[in-house]
Amino acid sequence: MTDERESQLDAATHARAERIVAERLQQVRQDETLAVYKDLLDSIWARLEPTLGGFTVQVLFDRALTRSAKDYPLLSQLSVTPGGVEFEALREVLAGASAPEEVEASRVALRELILQLFDLLGLLTGDIIVRRLLAEMDGDTQSNGRPAPQGASLQS
Repeated sequence: MTDERESQLDAATHARAERIVAERLQQVRQDETLAVYKDLLDSIWARLEPTLGGFTVQVLFDRALTRSAKDYPLLSQLSVTPGGVEFEALREVLAGASAPEEVEASRVALRELILQLFDLLGLLTGDIIVRRLLAEMDGDTQSNGRPAPQGASLQS
């Protein structure tokens, strides 16, 4: 669970990551939740890949998914490929979800995945790349609420 894991980021950086996720989710209905998280993960992937390389980004995402799935087994429906995170199996599982609690559980689990991703990135690179990534994503959220287009990167 989020409260039980040790964050590699300072409290302000961690809070900023949580705020960005929350702002994006406030703008959508429940049936769009997966699309928001897919967009967020795709945006993070696209920004990190030019800086860290595709293989490193894939390993980073895979590790974050593995760590998150320990507490949130629903995440085992996701898979990390060389092109990003695949959501199809999770979409199918949640398509049959009738209770609002199931949809909320998916939100909590996907939020944890993103926070794990930022924590691992902070562990690997310090907070330099994390802060820059969050600043770029924060700018996107404030301007239009959507992640940056594919191809956006952290490089100057």
